[in-house]
Amino acid sequence: MLLPSPTARQTLPSMYFVDLPGYGFAKRSKKESKEWAKYVGEWAIGRRALRRTFLLIDGRRGVTDYDLAAMTEMESMGIVFQLVVTKIDCISEPQVSRRVTMSS
Repeated sequence: MLLPSPTARQTLPSMYFVDLPGYGFAKRSKKESKEWAKYVGEWAIGRRALRRTFLLIDGRRGVTDYDLAAMTEMESMGIVFQLVVTKIDCISEPQVSRRVTMSS
């Protein structure tokens, strides 16, 4: 997006997106999972500018144990997070209702 002037550019907030590769679906040992969680937690705590995180939930699978663990960890660290459900268009309306009910 092009803005009309350099002054206008200075008023926009900066946003960065960080992807956690393989989160939830990568084949890894429990030891590796714990190491990743520790590393991500340390990274997040050290980010003073971090205002919000977005946890992407695969609508076909619903909330997983990994998702619950991530939410618990973020809450314990005081990190504000928001759930974003993806791939909801890939499942039927009754399945959407069941997933929402199971996740509540």
